[in-house]
Amino acid sequence: MKVLYHGSYRPFEEGTSLFNINPEVYAANWSGAGFYETLERYRPEGRLAHNRAVFACDSIEDIDNAGGPAGEDTYVLTVEPVGEVSRHDMNWTSAIAGAWSEMPDTPETDAHLEKLARGYWSGEPFPGSEPVWEYLMPEATVLQCQKFSHAEEWQGPARPAFGM
Repeated sequence: MKVLYHGSYRPFEEGTSLFNINPEVYAANWSGAGFYETLERYRPEGRLAHNRAVFACDSIEDIDNAGGPAGEDTYVLTVEPVGEVSRHDMNWTSAIAGAWSEMPDTPETDAHLEKLARGYWSGEPFPGSEPVWEYLMPEATVLQCQKFSHAEEWQGPARPAFGM
């Protein structure tokens, strides 16, 4: 069973359903970072768009890596996915962001970005790196909520009925 964590700027009660209530705001916040546009451009049909997803990690330490809130006045939620879940190595997005910002705008660059995006969407780990997994789901149910500053001593004990 996999325990998944989601970062939040505010607390949520057990049983609360999480979902992305404003996809346009998400898209505006991440546009210009390079990876968001690239991942959406090459997103396979039927895959959940980032701006419609709830994101979670299997490690509290990775919440910050995934762009979630992680600090003194934030919260860690243990969540159970609702709906189809996909798993992706965030090292692909780092490679996309680097290529997007450093490479010239050429057909070769586009081909390279497409290859990286397809790697992300494949769910395979990025070659030569320890995977940093993020999980995308259309909705999640809160099982527990804890201040981020106390999360190190906590990490569980709820176990969502979710296998990966």
